[in-house]
Amino acid sequence: MANIQIYANLEDAAIHFDGSTVVPQSLGSVVAVQHPTEADRIIIKSTKLKPNGAERVFFKRLKALRVENQAGVALISTSGFTVTQVIDYLNVEFVKTLVLDVS
Repeated sequence: MANIQIYANLEDAAIHFDGSTVVPQSLGSVVAVQHPTEADRIIIKSTKLKPNGAERVFFKRLKALRVENQAGVALISTSGFTVTQVIDYLNVEFVKTLVLDVS
């Protein structure tokens, strides 16, 4: 399987998942967590429930090895990240906000 570039784009205030079928999501609307039984896998899900109260999960078992930053750099194989560091990177990207210059 191909790698997936996951990053925040402040120009459109969205999180992008290039290389996957997941459409961009609003900043602050998703979270990454460790898979409970597979140490090398990540779950990426919405912070908002579906109308029926169920969780919306975008990636149920994403291999951490497949995650790249916006520049296409593989976080584990190239940058030496651990799975925990990949999750931390993703969660920082997911909550980035626009900084307005009010001066």
